[in-house]
Amino acid sequence: MEVNKLRFFTSRQLPQWDAVDIKQIVHSAIETAIVALKGKSDAVSIAFHGDEFTIFGDESWLSHAVYNLVENALRASTSHATSAVEVHVDVIQQDTHVDIRVQDNGPGVVQGDERKIFKPFYTTEPGSTGLGLANVRQIVEIHGGMILASNVPAGGAIFTLRFPRKGRSEAA
Repeated sequence: MEVNKLRFFTSRQLPQWDAVDIKQIVHSAIETAIVALKGKSDAVSIAFHGDEFTIFGDESWLSHAVYNLVENALRASTSHATSAVEVHVDVIQQDTHVDIRVQDNGPGVVQGDERKIFKPFYTTEPGSTGLGLANVRQIVEIHGGMILASNVPAGGAIFTLRFPRKGRSEAA
């Protein structure tokens, strides 16, 4: 998967804008991450809050972003697990935006690294390119959104992708 991260980072393709169902993207990204990491499907829970999860964007790019966060969460939880691996994905419909929150029970984000982790080639994981979260940030920003990272008081990290619920002409 590191090759795909490098390929995405170095490609200069333009997004293919269309109406995208975030619900379908989240389900697909979770299934793909579980298969890729040979994980257990019961390690990931999903909750949808609201009834309209369509945004305007590039389906492939958005899938790549969500997959990367779920993959990272599963890896972090697995490497740090003192109990069962737990990854929670919440998709929350707001008036002006849709949030995708990916929470794990891994070691969390090193204090002071909350912004560094989104820079290209920055990594705390041996053998990693450090491009995964940089790609996610790039995708989110191209879609007019933002990404936030923080720690959960009980342990683990939570990443929030926030995408505007606008049409392409409004987002451009």
